Amino acid sequence: MNHLSQLKNIFILFSFCLLAFTTQQQQNPFIGKWIGESKGDVGSMAFDVEGYATIELDGQEMGGKEFEVDGVRSQLGYEFNDSVQPIELNFLLRNLETEEEKKMRLIARFISHDSLELASNFNETRPTEFTEENSIILTRVESPSSSKEK
Repeated sequence: MNHLSQLKNIFILFSFCLLAFTTQQQQNPFIGKWIGESKGDVGSMAFDVEGYATIELDGQEMGGKEFEVDGVRSQLGYEFNDSVQPIELNFLLRNLETEEEKKMRLIARFISHDSLELASNFNETRPTEFTEENSIILTRVESPSSSKEK
């Protein structure tokens, strides 16, 4: 009976961990692949469940858990704070060799479940408002359930 009790406790713990992971996925509204157009250029952005982002522009893809920029191994992560409005979104560019990290601060707002507006000053200063010059509207083209693992 003792083994059965231990097995039951392990199952409960496993179920709790699985539920927590699933809830975390559901609470991250950014997960998926998004496309947008700015000044005639079409690009895409993908946010994964592990906290990595990938950006594609002009057929060039960069980002994710590991990629190279000018011969330097790097990674592009993201974090967000949705307890404030507009949402604070940060891209975290990390040099994997030196562990140096640069942060690009953005603001975000969801127009709908599959439509997202981002604004950036393209530096470490977070914008305070959405303007025609600093923002882009993205449309989700892949949801978490249809995204492929990279």
